[in-house]
This record gives sequence, C-alpha cells and structure tokens, in this order.
Amino acid sequence: MKYVNGLLLAVFFLQACVSSAPVVVEANTQEADQALANVDYEQSLKLYKNFQSKYRSSKFYMAARLGEGQSLEGLENWSEALEIYRFVYDSTVQRQPQIATQALYRMSFCYEALGDEVKAVATLRDSLAQKKYLSDEITMAEAPARLAMLYSKTDNYSEASRYIDIAQKGLNTLQGRRDISPAVLAKACYQMGSISHNQISSENFTQAVAGQKSVQRYLLMAIHMGVEPWSAQSEERLKKNYRDLWNTLIELPGIESVDVEALTRRRLEVQAKFASDYLDLIDNAELYMPLQDKKMNNLEKDFFAYLAEMKKRTQNLLYQHQGKMGLTSESEKRNGMKRPGKIKNVTPAPENKTAEDPNL
Repeated sequence: MKYVNGLLLAVFFLQACVSSAPVVVEANTQEADQALANVDYEQSLKLYKNFQSKYRSSKFYMAARLGEGQSLEGLENWSEALEIYRFVYDSTVQRQPQIATQALYRMSFCYEALGDEVKAVATLRDSLAQKKYLSDEITMAEAPARLAMLYSKTDNYSEASRYIDIAQKGLNTLQGRRDISPAVLAKACYQMGSISHNQISSENFTQAVAGQKSVQRYLLMAIHMGVEPWSAQSEERLKKNYRDLWNTLIELPGIESVDVEALTRRRLEVQAKFASDYLDLIDNAELYMPLQDKKMNNLEKDFFAYLAEMKKRTQNLLYQHQGKMGLTSESEKRNGMKRPGKIKNVTPAPENKTAEDPNL
C-alpha cells in the first residue's frame, strides 16, 4: 500500500512539473515582417539578419532570407537582392514551393531594375505558372499590370494593351470583395504602378515614358486612397520617376560627337523630342486629377502642384528651343540679322527733293 501511495505521489509530482514547465514556441519573423510592412527597410533588414544568425535550423529560416531580399530590394540594392532570391528559389523549389514562387516573382522586379526586361518578363510569367502559391491581388492585378508595363517598355503594345485590360478587370473584382482591405488594395495599386528608371538613358527614354504611362494611373489611385504607408510611397515613387526622366531629358547621357555643331543640333533635336514625350506623360497623369481641389487629399495636392511646376519647366524648355532649331550656323550667317555681304553703292536721293509721279 505504501508502495502504491508512493507511486501515486511520484506521478502527481511529475504531472505538476510538466504542467508548470514553460511552453516552448519556435521563434518566428513576426517583428521583422512588421518592419517590412511598415516599409522600414533598414530595420527589417537588420531583424531578418539577426533571426538568421540565431535560428539557422528554424523552419522560418528561408522566409527570413526572402524577407532579407525584399528589404534589400526596398533599399534599391537590386543585384544583392537578386542573388538572395536565386538562392531562396533553388533551396525551396522542392519543399517550400510557396516561398520559391514568391522569390521568383520578386526576381522580376530586380531584373527590370537592372535593365533586363526579357528576364523580367520570363520570371514573372514563370511565377504566374505557379499562381496557386500567390495571392489573388498578385495574380489578378499586380502581375498583369507589370507585364503590361514591361511590354510597353519593349514596344509590344498589343500585349501591353491586353494585359492592362486583364489588370483593370482584376482590380475591379478586388475592389468589390469584402475580404480585401483598403491597405491590401493600396499596396496592390503601388505594385501595379511601380516602374524602375534605374537604367534610364537617352537610348531608352521613350520606352521608359511608355512604360510609366501605361501604369502610372495605379500609383495615382493609391495616392487618392489615402492609406499609409502606400499612398505616401506612391507619391514618392511618382515624383522620383518624373525627376529621373527630367534629369535624363536635361543631361542627355550618351549623346556625343566630335563635331561641336552637329552635337549641338543633335542635342536640341533629341531634347525637343524627349520634352514632347514628357509633356504627354504629364497630360496623361492630369487625366486622373480630381476636378475640384476639395476632393483632393494633401498628397494629391502636393503631387499635382509638383507636376504643374514640371509642366511649366518643360514648356519653357520647348519654347526656348523653337528659335534654335531652325538654323545651322551656316544658315545663320546667310540669313541672320548680322551677316557679311556686299553692299551696292547707291546714290542717295537729293535732300529736300520729292520724286515726281509720272502719272501726274
């Protein structure tokens, strides 16, 4: 009996120890994920790296590496982000296809930023082939809009038009769903309108304008929604894009010639063409401007005021070019106000003498 009582006491003691023992929960990337969602890329990068150094055997390790890539992408470290995405894809394609597909999708952003539109299209289409691992906002709206933008940049306007229709229909569907929050929609619009001018030059200026024109409406929609952080991010992205285009228009990198006169004339011609493209882009953005100031939020007022200033600068630039485009230096010598030439000796009319009219 004493043996039984002792055994029962031992069992009760063990149960008490088990019930009082702390529950061990595997560490996750929640804190880093939140920093990434708040577009605090420096902080999220730090947190993802810290997680990886502490929990190399965690089942969330590859998710942390994916987050590291997204943080680097947000900081515009495109090449480094691309290498991480490749590693994540190769490491997860068999066992964690959802993470692998996300990595593949993000690769397309990096390839575009690095100027390789062909690979950007290929990786984007490959990720859509595994769309069951992507969210609805990506498959229905973001990815089609980005394909439209990429096809516009490569002068494939028929495909661009087809995909922009798909993207718009997808966005309309998402807007009617109660399970899609305003924040999710705003982020989707931001991604739909994102375009990189990281590799912009005089050679691809017109294509860059075409790409932006095809999707900038979505950034304007995100601005209008007034949902943070994506509305402010959208305004910042649009302003940066217009600044990058303007700087290229002014500097005209890559246009060179040993002939000073030919170079000057060539720069004038190209600059006038680019300025016209730039004005068309501004006119397209103004189509989405609310008709009344009271219907615009502060971000919209700030952006459209900025756009009006850039439009004025561009118009002034074109006006200045109008008087310079017509004549070469040789033409100016022949036709200008001050030009060399022979002057005939003409006998002046006598003073105070009126010529007679033979009809009088």
